[in-house]
Amino acid sequence: MLLKRITLFFAALFMGWASAYAADIEKFDSVSEMIEAFGDYSADDESFLVLSEGPQHIRLTKMTVKGDPESVVEAELKRAVMYGIYQSFIHTDLPEITVTAQPMLTTLNPHSQKLLDKPVYEVSVTRDQALEVVQEFLDVGDLSELKTQGQFGVSWSDGFNSLYYEDRKPGLSVFYSLLENP
Repeated sequence: MLLKRITLFFAALFMGWASAYAADIEKFDSVSEMIEAFGDYSADDESFLVLSEGPQHIRLTKMTVKGDPESVVEAELKRAVMYGIYQSFIHTDLPEITVTAQPMLTTLNPHSQKLLDKPVYEVSVTRDQALEVVQEFLDVGDLSELKTQGQFGVSWSDGFNSLYYEDRKPGLSVFYSLLENP
């Protein structure tokens, strides 16, 4: 492991950080294993649920409280769909996935959460389609290039962040509209 890290360090000096770490992306046997390892969603709090193994279909929920602006809930759910798709393709060998995102109404009482019927966002996409949509905006040859090694570990690249957030260009709405109709 030490030799691998030293090799990556010297490769980074000559090739740039992002490309040197692209091959160091952790792979998982399943989406469930990946979700558990990353800790962004959890089956324990119902923010993650496998709806079907083959073809893979997962549901991700985002917590919301009464009075949250509709635009905020919408953006959070779209990002959840993107997260489910791109994390899964980058960190597993899945050929296709369907990701459904729904809001989970919550209060200060953790036992009072309720899955809401709307809005619901859902995208079904193959690995190749997901790559083609990203390539409309970013010059990448592989989905692993959407991740970069930073000071605090592996995270989304600046290029992907320009698609993941609405306040950047081209922004979440533009990217998501292509993603839901690949």
